[in-house]
Amino acid sequence: MKAIIIDDEKRARHLLTELVQSYCSQITQIIEAPDLATGVNLIKEESPQLVFLDIEMPNESGLKILDYFSDQVPFNIIF
Repeated sequence: MKAIIIDDEKRARHLLTELVQSYCSQITQIIEAPDLATGVNLIKEESPQLVFLDIEMPNESGLKILDYFSDQVPFNIIF
């Protein structure tokens, strides 16, 4: 399973990556994104099954991701 972590805080991304790698053996690939725009592009390129999403980021809300995938969200989201 492939996952993407979208969070503006580098430390939070790295900590979550470590936790997922330690406890979720089903997730075989983790990709990190520092902002929503990068995350959306990575989702379109990589087609992950799971997205870990920060809701509060500078100048944007993680919830805006639904604007980019309004017809159908092709992945599961963990806020």
